Amino acid sequence: MSADTLTISSRSFYERTKGKLAASIVFAAGSLLTLGMCSVNGGLSKSNEINADMSGISNDSEDAYNALAQGYGFAAFFDILACFLLLAAAIYISPLLAGSANEKKIIRNPQELDNSYSAYEEEAPKSNSQV
Repeated sequence: MSADTLTISSRSFYERTKGKLAASIVFAAGSLLTLGMCSVNGGLSKSNEINADMSGISNDSEDAYNALAQGYGFAAFFDILACFLLLAAAIYISPLLAGSANEKKIIRNPQELDNSYSAYEEEAPKSNSQV
């Protein structure tokens, strides 16, 4: 069945489910982005830690490298935290993973739903005839 032939309530539910799927994909992509940022910040933290341990550098340089290492480590912590939160949001929003039975059914094949399920119910046309 085509989505163009659905009633207003079923079409609205179908479009809302498609929107939730798109939002889920965006949140999952954001999760992967923050995971990559965590990797970058963790590597920079370790690099600055190694530079601080080099021999022949002044105490000021060692303090600066240690401050950079701690700052990048702190950023890596919040990046991994953001990764987990975005991944949890992607799973929570996803109609395929945590959706209702109707969402799982309609996302694969658009079809009519029960009118009592949706908040938008179509009313029967009112006739203008008087008795």
